[in-house]
Amino acid sequence: MKNKILRKGLFVGIIFLFVGASIAPNICGNNTILKSQNIKNQNVQEKGNILIYATCSYYSWDYYDKTYYTDLAQILQDYGYYVTLTDGIETPTINESLLSNYYELWIINSEYDWSGSFTQTEITTILNYRNEGNGLLISGDNTDPSGCGYAHTANQISVPLGVTFYGLANHGGPSIQPDFEDHPLFEGVTTIHGNLNEAYLSINSPADAVATYQGDYIIAVLDSQDGSGRVVFDNTILRFMNGESYIQLGDTPQYIKNIADWIYYEPELKLVFVMGRISNLDTTGIYIEFDAIKIRWIQFVPFAFIPYTSGEHLAISDQYRGLITPNFIFAICKAPSFS
Repeated sequence: MKNKILRKGLFVGIIFLFVGASIAPNICGNNTILKSQNIKNQNVQEKGNILIYATCSYYSWDYYDKTYYTDLAQILQDYGYYVTLTDGIETPTINESLLSNYYELWIINSEYDWSGSFTQTEITTILNYRNEGNGLLISGDNTDPSGCGYAHTANQISVPLGVTFYGLANHGGPSIQPDFEDHPLFEGVTTIHGNLNEAYLSINSPADAVATYQGDYIIAVLDSQDGSGRVVFDNTILRFMNGESYIQLGDTPQYIKNIADWIYYEPELKLVFVMGRISNLDTTGIYIEFDAIKIRWIQFVPFAFIPYTSGEHLAISDQYRGLITPNFIFAICKAPSFS
């Protein structure tokens, strides 16, 4: 009995030792901090990671490649986000592995063509990415009377979410003062870029219009509040394009920052202590994943004690304190919550 009590006391003491180290890193020092070489958290600055994707390809009739959107990337980078800017020429395929490194995907329909360029697999991947809680910006633009335009690829993603880009709206510009709803997207925003050739938006529930100009919808949002990600739909790709008459005009930079903040998603993680034997160690996105051989898993708030002994697939944040090897884990970390 005495030995059993001592073992329990030692076990609890170890846990408190790790909790104390997590609260006071200046005491334990950097030698206790091990991190996986993971893009998503290794590069994150103050906020999160964003992938900007201009949809053009060599097969497009005409296009604006990623070099037209470097100002957009810089605004977000300066604001504290880690940003990757790419296009369909440099990155021909959007897949789950690519998206696992980012909290937000900004799709800019920068190709002028008669049809969308995403495959059905890519469409499913992007919609699933949003269903998992990640944020989307979808920016399309006008289509001319021939049916060619900058809307078709955007529509491949936006139509299943309730918004269609179509037609050609003349909104003058380059500076416009839309009628904004009371929404976080427009905090500190009065004027933004507008232009002669923009798309109309057809909006169906549960998406909502949040900005109009000259009676036309120009910005819409989707916030299902069911655990899936928030979406912003913007009716012109020029609002995000380099230049003093475009993205730098008026309060457009603030609007850009507000989009990033509003659609930003970070999964809720709880503090846990994990100890035991593991297999199949791997890193995916923000998580270190493994299969349990014999694991003891303690979540502190709300309290849960769970033994895993049957090959269960588990995941923790890649920021932890302790030791993780291909066969063993002894760590205090954060992980998805058990309610």
